[in-house]
Amino acid sequence: MERQSKQDTFNVNWPVLTDESLMPYGQHKDKRMIDVPAKDLLWLYDNNRCSKSVLAYVIDNWDVLCKQAKRAPKNMPHANTARKITRRL
Repeated sequence: MERQSKQDTFNVNWPVLTDESLMPYGQHKDKRMIDVPAKDLLWLYDNNRCSKSVLAYVIDNWDVLCKQAKRAPKNMPHANTARKITRRL
């Protein structure tokens, strides 16, 4: 059975970013998402600077990003929290 990503639970209408997708904006614009430093993606999340696409990518890859940034993954965003954030964007 194929794993359903957290992005699927949002019923997203915006572009879904994968590891091979290009970062759409900012200092790391046009870098592959997998090459954007985890600490920078988490900073965008912490400071409510994520676009809907980047937010979905961060949530879907939360554990990996926290491990790469050597950050405790205790504050994993809940799907309802992410929905509230994306409504504001």
